[in-house]
Amino acid sequence: MKKGIFCTGLLLLLGCALMVGCDGMNCGSGTSTYPDVQGVSGMPVRLELVNGTLSTIETAVRDTLRFDVMGLQLTTEKRWLSLRKKAATSILPIAYACDPVPPEFRERLAGVYVFSDTDYDAFSPAGDTLNPVFDVMFTSFAEENLRPTDLTTFLASQPLVKDVLYLRPKSPPAHAGTHRFTVHFYLTNGEFYEVVLDPVTIGV
Repeated sequence: MKKGIFCTGLLLLLGCALMVGCDGMNCGSGTSTYPDVQGVSGMPVRLELVNGTLSTIETAVRDTLRFDVMGLQLTTEKRWLSLRKKAATSILPIAYACDPVPPEFRERLAGVYVFSDTDYDAFSPAGDTLNPVFDVMFTSFAEENLRPTDLTTFLASQPLVKDVLYLRPKSPPAHAGTHRFTVHFYLTNGEFYEVVLDPVTIGV
């Protein structure tokens, strides 16, 4: 009888020692964690009205917009990459001590460049980058920054790809006119995307 109890206790102890914990962060040392990662499959861009709605964008494209109520919304199209996970082992259960690993992109932005087919101002002629004109905000699964940041400064660190980038012009064009914006995306892995928007008339 005692021998049976001893064997049962030993099996339970071994089971605890091999207990599988979740493979997130804070799971103890010796855990190899491979988070769920996303790949980039596209970078669609659309005109956005600040504090506007989708229904008003169609009308706005046909009308003249003030520079301070329009922007560009850049949404990343995702593809899920294959998951590689290695379970942790522990003497005590650790499943409840683990934080889930947020799904993040592996790719980094090498550059985002905005162009227009019309002169924007004296410093930004047609065909030249309009990056100095734009601020950027972003949202992503793991973080967000909704305070306008200079686009050139943001890109200098080659940040991880974000779920959504919001570009806002900081200054008006020199003259009211119609602009057809083109946006180029460069990733550090060599991928390139180009989006050409419908024309929009911007006032001063």
